[in-house]
Amino acid sequence: MSRAARTKITVPTCAPHVVPRSAVEQILERRARVTSVVGAAGYGKTTAVAAWAASSMVEVAWYSIDASDDAPAVFWRNLTEAIGRVIPLEGIDDVGSNDSPRAVSDADGLLDTLGDDPADLIVVIDDLHLIAGPAILDDLTRLVERAPGRMRFVLIARSHSRLPWGRWAVRELLAEVSERDLAMDRMEAATVVRAAAGDSAAHSAVDRAID
Repeated sequence: MSRAARTKITVPTCAPHVVPRSAVEQILERRARVTSVVGAAGYGKTTAVAAWAASSMVEVAWYSIDASDDAPAVFWRNLTEAIGRVIPLEGIDDVGSNDSPRAVSDADGLLDTLGDDPADLIVVIDDLHLIAGPAILDDLTRLVERAPGRMRFVLIARSHSRLPWGRWAVRELLAEVSERDLAMDRMEAATVVRAAAGDSAAHSAVDRAID
């Protein structure tokens, strides 16, 4: 099997002067076992999480899903490769190689490679709504619930997947970023408009509009 495209397993690069999203960052900093970031297209989910990840002091494994990933063998290979780029995995010297000594095809295989206590790690899975296969979602549930305690998961999607959100909330494992949190406040929106305006006269007009 071939390697994942590098762009699929790399934290996206943010545009210069991206506006910090304070409400989103505060929720991500709660260090919950799993954080859902759910909102319609255009709410800036990926950008907000990528900007936070770029400044994180913790290693971040990033996996951007597309429609071709809705197959267990593909999903677990790519997720393992994303994690293997940032932390060592037991028994796997070259995660993306066709000759990798251990094939990872489900959550249990990945848990075996992680060992008992890996370094702090944040695993971001973007566009999770593109995964419909129940086998993948059941295995992902097992990974979240059985992963070593120093691992955290950020799941970005346009809608809630069939995962046990209620159970995670009751067990105090879950933090949630909603569309309301993703919406820019007046000052954040004004900063974007100022950057787009590009001259002092336009900046003054924006300032007057928000006063």
